[in-house]
Amino acid sequence: MKSLKTALVIVLFLMSAVNAFAQGTWTTYTTSEGLADNMVDSIAIAPDGVVWFGTMGGVSRFDGETWTTYTTSEGLADNDVYSIAIAPDGVVWFVTYENGVSRFDGETWTTYTTSEGLADNDVLSIAIAPDGVVWFVTYENGVSRFDGETWTTYTTSEGLAHNLLSSIAIAPDGVVWFGTFGGGVSRFVGETWTTYTTSEGLEDDSVNSIAIAPDGVVWFGIDSGVSRFDGETWTTYTEAEGLVSNYISLIAIAPDGVVWFGTYENGVSRFDGETWTTYTTSEGLADNWVNSIAIAPDGVVWFGTDSGVSTYDESPVLVEETDSVPSEFIIHGNYPNPFNPETIINFVLPHEGMANLNVYNIMGQKVRTLISDTMTAGTHNIHWDGSDDSGKFVSSGIYIILLKSGSNITSHRMILLK
Repeated sequence: MKSLKTALVIVLFLMSAVNAFAQGTWTTYTTSEGLADNMVDSIAIAPDGVVWFGTMGGVSRFDGETWTTYTTSEGLADNDVYSIAIAPDGVVWFVTYENGVSRFDGETWTTYTTSEGLADNDVLSIAIAPDGVVWFVTYENGVSRFDGETWTTYTTSEGLAHNLLSSIAIAPDGVVWFGTFGGGVSRFVGETWTTYTTSEGLEDDSVNSIAIAPDGVVWFGIDSGVSRFDGETWTTYTEAEGLVSNYISLIAIAPDGVVWFGTYENGVSRFDGETWTTYTTSEGLADNWVNSIAIAPDGVVWFGTDSGVSTYDESPVLVEETDSVPSEFIIHGNYPNPFNPETIINFVLPHEGMANLNVYNIMGQKVRTLISDTMTAGTHNIHWDGSDDSGKFVSSGIYIILLKSGSNITSHRMILLK
């Protein structure tokens, strides 16, 4: 019972920390910083944190310091890039407006069109399965599947709900979901097709976007809000619940389950399962017309708009009820982050005294005590090897470092990726 109470206290502590600093930090990048074009239609983020942007002026790559732009001069099929996806092996795929798709392995560009087996050169969206198979959603000729050698096309003849498609999402177990314009959504497992429409509980048969949460729940952005399907029950959210607009163009889900919704003209909404929050240009978003959302391994959220890209960062979170916390009392971060399996945590104590440095999982359960001792004032570096107090290595996920010394408390978020 004591451990349960402790977990609940930590959960409440972390929730209050996020609520207290819900504004986070906004940063905007435009052509002035190195972006190819301010009209950003798509974003994809590699496991190493490199961010790719599809714009009307080619694609840009940003590694945190350097911007690089690729256009038709380098080998891209078309400078108007609508969608991007990154394969497990690091190969980047680009969907162009009317000229097929391009593949870039870091050195060589390859373009595929209907001549190679693509169903249509007008491709709207792309997704890559855990096994590396690439799926392409075309505007009105069904979907194409490419395993590196063979192209396969699926239409209504095979079981697809509608040949006029909008979106695609692939679950970790390989199940593929397709959103259509007017035919609801289709689910494809191996050889079996299942279609869901308003008859089953979907709020609208015109589906603009799909996203799958870590727990397998599927979210659908539609013209009249969003629908959520947990495999059994359908739930719909609209403006009445707190959604910024009923027309939802895109959805992205963070590793901790927080869901982000993009709209045209009305900014974005954030839903943590209980609370709805809306962000617009008033808070720091570059433009209320949002074309894409992507979430980096470190939890930073990227938004592609008509006026450049914006990032939103909620961490690190500083928790204190008064303004008495000295500025020197801080966790500077952990390096690397994300990490696997080891990381170094850097923090500063302004005074000598008793200090406790603990690691908690996202559920508020203590995983590891790193420090519980008297510490000298100054900068400290503490190593964590990714194991818990029993010596067992923990699983991938988000972990919270909690530092306490006297009445001062601060926290920082880490991501373990395996």
